[in-house]
Amino acid sequence: MGRVPALGRNYAMKKIVVVACSNFQQEMLKISTHNEFQGMSFCFYPALCEVSPPSDTREILHDVLSSSGEKFHFLFAPRSCPVLKYMRERPEITHIAYDYCQELVACKVILQQQIERNSYSVTDGWLSQWREHLRNWGFDPSKTLGFMGEFSSSIVHLKTGVIENPERELADFAKAVKLPTDVIDIGLDYAKNLVLASVYDRMARKMGLFEEALDFDLHRQIADYAMINEVLMEIASLNSVNEVLEKISTLAEALFAPEEVLFFEKFRDGWREIYSSARGSTGAEEVLQIPENPEDIFSLEGGRDLWMKVRHDDKLLGALKISKIAFPEYVDRYLAVLGNIRSVLGLSLINVELHEELKTIALTDPLTGIYNRRGFFDKTKVEFLKASRESKSLSLAIYDLDNFKAINDFCGHEVGDLVLKEVTKIVKDNIRESDVFGRFGGDEFIILFPGCDLKSTLRVLDRIRVAVGKIKEPSLKGRELSLSFGLTTTRDGTGSFEELVALADSALYEAKNSGRNTIKSI
Repeated sequence: MGRVPALGRNYAMKKIVVVACSNFQQEMLKISTHNEFQGMSFCFYPALCEVSPPSDTREILHDVLSSSGEKFHFLFAPRSCPVLKYMRERPEITHIAYDYCQELVACKVILQQQIERNSYSVTDGWLSQWREHLRNWGFDPSKTLGFMGEFSSSIVHLKTGVIENPERELADFAKAVKLPTDVIDIGLDYAKNLVLASVYDRMARKMGLFEEALDFDLHRQIADYAMINEVLMEIASLNSVNEVLEKISTLAEALFAPEEVLFFEKFRDGWREIYSSARGSTGAEEVLQIPENPEDIFSLEGGRDLWMKVRHDDKLLGALKISKIAFPEYVDRYLAVLGNIRSVLGLSLINVELHEELKTIALTDPLTGIYNRRGFFDKTKVEFLKASRESKSLSLAIYDLDNFKAINDFCGHEVGDLVLKEVTKIVKDNIRESDVFGRFGGDEFIILFPGCDLKSTLRVLDRIRVAVGKIKEPSLKGRELSLSFGLTTTRDGTGSFEELVALADSALYEAKNSGRNTIKSI
């Protein structure tokens, strides 16, 4: 992306000021070092959601947003931010609004997925000052805290890359609040594009109010950013590579009027075409070679063909070819515009990868790596309907570890977690790939055996029961392990999968009341 053109004569002395929450100060200062932000300055308002507003808040914000007629202020803040009540008398400040605080650095779809998982999201900048944040909340960060577990199930680190050794800070924070962690590497491309696109989009809307026209290059740059901003907002909610490529192809056709837009991904020792604007998703197996060039963005065929290697945080994701553009005489300007598309496309493809990862995470138990309750039921309801249609047998078992609470109480939760993982490994070694295995909750686990009758399932479960009884773990301090199983199978009149689960659960209850370390079936 090229340098932002200078403003027209009447605006040469005016300055764009980006105003953001101090929680994102490190991220914003980092993107401000890029060439695209020449002519912009950044200032920060205090995180009023964390601290009681001081009596001189209005004066503090007045200093932050001091505005002569020589500045354009763009305030980035969520719609619910307390700072907005101090802005009502400042109509000259343009509010860039969004729903969640972290939308300044991460797309909305990622944040919504974390909210659905009941996770608390933190960025590098926030993480580097987590102790201060806890103090602002009224907690002593030197003490072990469990309060966050009341409203969050995990900590998700939105890694922006602005601090060194964030892993250590994340580990210390997670230990303090007693929660597991996940990491999503988001980088700063989204933040950079959001700020640039939002600012220039709003400027484009105001152009009709300007007394004198800006120079042509700035007109063009504002129009490009406005168009890219629209696409950026749309692709944030897309969940497949093909949808992203279709949207980028539409944008490329609007900007360059080409005959065809193609996308290639690395394949074996070369490349393969996976998308064509003329043919849609292709996924060809043919190994191709694309032109070698030290630059990531270049033109060939006298400027008729534009090429762009797509990266995110130096990871090569693919190559875009915009073939036979209508006006090759503007190739230099087009190559500059491609820089804008590259960031959006790279970020979008990474977002799709993240969506798939988050989808997997949302359906997986983080301790054992098998399905969680939601993932298990999503998978098995399909299997149940299939078995019902085809009149095939299907067995279901629920088990739990006998006296598991005593293991946690006398040996510690770390030993308890170790036991759960070891037993899970034994179960996985004794069931088929087609069987569905999930954590039902706590120390209860559930297994679906498609195509298995009661007798064959009993043999599998007994193998597992015997193998678990042979576990000799020193940290158990001499305690023996055993499992109790409840088992059922489909029969005429089994109306729903929930009914099948209830029968297996009743059988487990009977096994627990029969002395444990046994298998009971209904």
